[in-house]
Amino acid sequence: MEKRIEQIEKKLKLQRAYTLITSCALGLFLLLSFTGKNNDVIRAKGIVIVDDQGRERILIGAPIPEAKNRVRTNLERVQEIWGKKMSKEYMGWYKNYNHSANGMVILDENGFDRVAIGDTPDPNIGKRTGPGTGVIINDELGFERTGYQLLNVKGKNRMVLGLDRPGGTEGVTVAILEDGTAGVTVINKGTMGFMGSAPQNGLMTGLDNSFFGLMFRDKSTVKYNINSEGKQTAQISTN
Repeated sequence: MEKRIEQIEKKLKLQRAYTLITSCALGLFLLLSFTGKNNDVIRAKGIVIVDDQGRERILIGAPIPEAKNRVRTNLERVQEIWGKKMSKEYMGWYKNYNHSANGMVILDENGFDRVAIGDTPDPNIGKRTGPGTGVIINDELGFERTGYQLLNVKGKNRMVLGLDRPGGTEGVTVAILEDGTAGVTVINKGTMGFMGSAPQNGLMTGLDNSFFGLMFRDKSTVKYNINSEGKQTAQISTN
C-alpha cells in the first residue's frame, strides 16, 4: 500500500511539473502571437545605461534623457570646472548653449561628454555656426577635440571635418562651405593658412576673383597668396 501511495505521489508531482511547463510554454506562445511581427522592435523615449557603480554612462534618445551625473547640465559643476577659466560673461553665454542631442551621448565616469552621435550639442566654449549632425569627440575635460559634421548654416549645408587644439579652439579643418569653397585650413591664434579653391568673394578668401591655390592671412590682411586663377599668380605682402 505504501509503495502504491508513493507511486501515485510521484505521478502527481510529474503531472504538476508537466502542467507548469505546458502553461509557461502556452503563455509564451500567446505573448509572441499578440506581439506579432513587431516583437523585434523596442520602442522607448529614452535609454540610460549605467556602469557597475550606478553612474550614468550612455544616454540614448530624441532628445537624450537627463542625467544627474552629466557635467554639461549641472551649472554648479560648470562654474567650478570651466567658469573659473573663462571670462566673466561665460556663464551668461553658457545658459544659451544647446546641451541636448538627438541620438547618443557617451559620458565618462566623471560625467563629461566624451562622444556625441547624431544631432549634436554645442561645444562648451560657444555656439556652433549652425545646427550640426555627425560625430563629436571630446577630451577628458569635456572640450571638443575633433568632429565630423554636416552643419546647417542659414538654410545651406556646410560639411566640416575638424581637429581642435587643447581648450577646444580650431586647429585644422577640411571643409566644403555653402558658397562652394573647398579646402584645408590651418588656424593659429590670429593667423590662418588656406589651401584649396574658392569662388569670387569666397567666405574663406574674400578675394575679388576666384581662387585655386595657397593663402596665408593675418586677421584681415593677406600676407601670402599664390593663385593659379586670376591675373597674378603670386601676391606677396611683408607688412
